[in-house]
Amino acid sequence: MNDYSVLVYGATFWGIGFAAASSGVLVIDPGINPGHEFADTFCTKICRPEQLQTEFARYFYSVLQKHNAIHDGKLHPAALVPMLCSFILEHKINVLLDTILIEKQPVCIMSGASKRNISADQIIDTLTPSGTVWKKYFNALLHGEENAVIPTEYLNGSADSPTIAPGRFSSEAVLHFPVSPGTGYAEARQELEAFWRLRPEMLSKWKIAALAPEFYEITDSSQQKNRFFSQGYSDPLLALDSGIMEALK
Repeated sequence: MNDYSVLVYGATFWGIGFAAASSGVLVIDPGINPGHEFADTFCTKICRPEQLQTEFARYFYSVLQKHNAIHDGKLHPAALVPMLCSFILEHKINVLLDTILIEKQPVCIMSGASKRNISADQIIDTLTPSGTVWKKYFNALLHGEENAVIPTEYLNGSADSPTIAPGRFSSEAVLHFPVSPGTGYAEARQELEAFWRLRPEMLSKWKIAALAPEFYEITDSSQQKNRFFSQGYSDPLLALDSGIMEALK
């Protein structure tokens, strides 16, 4: 039986940050992409480096800069998974993907078709449970033809109406489409597609390139019980930074 000081459930940016600054940590996730809560939701938000409080997080920011994934406060979301995978390997973080937590006492996990027991002194669940989400968006990656522009009303819309955020590159943008917290994926897809079919002429040079595999969800990280959830932070690096600081306490 493997012994760990902490089992982190969720290879989120918060969870990876916590593991990077800790020892004896195992990170598991039911999905196949680390950092999926931002990468698979097409998040384009990125903080300024001076907002980060840890060397680990500032280093990750510099890696994104080096690979031309961020510029002028804009993030290329496709860079997040490969850059985070490199970060995991470089810092020798123990991560198991496609792995679920079956039981907490005793701790039992299943990776693929293989079930095994492990020992962990503490379990930190960073996957957002139902009932804690207060805002939810179904995002779509947009590709713009030459001279495509984003209308002002979509750049500066309210949080309760569809908005479009510019991407790292001029031909890239992300449509943020608000849905109710209880909306399922199939229903959200129908709502977004109905909106897009009736979009105004000023958006005709933009095409949907991909629909986000996951919802972009927002929780309230000011509540003590929610501070582990990456969705309580406005961008991936602030979540990574918070996980690191939690480990260094």
